[in-house]
Amino acid sequence: EESASSTTTTITENTSQKRSSCRFLHIPCTPADRDTIELAHTSRHYEKLRQTSELTDKQLRDLIYLHERDNDLYFCKDTFLAATLSCGGVINCVNAVMDDRRSHNQNNEDGNSSNHEDDDSDDEHMD
Repeated sequence: EESASSTTTTITENTSQKRSSCRFLHIPCTPADRDTIELAHTSRHYEKLRQTSELTDKQLRDLIYLHERDNDLYFCKDTFLAATLSCGGVINCVNAVMDDRRSHNQNNEDGNSSNHEDDDSDDEHMD
């Protein structure tokens, strides 16, 4: 079975072969803190997920059974960690996009035109 790192490497290599101008930016996936998570979720929801890290295997199985109508919900001891990393990763991704836009806008205001390889002129190469 392939690891996530191996799969990511394969995807990167395949994408690079298809479009040599494609570039990837490494964005860290850091856990979001409680205050940040509670901007979008209730403290009750936060606590329910946090408590999954303290449940026994039987309690986790029972929790899965209670949520069987939601086929996309799975619980394990790492559910809370996965949720905080997911939130943090999305926030880091949005921040990276916004930082790039601010940087691009600043360059345009300074009279510097940025010649990105992935601008609209490359759209014809997209599959």
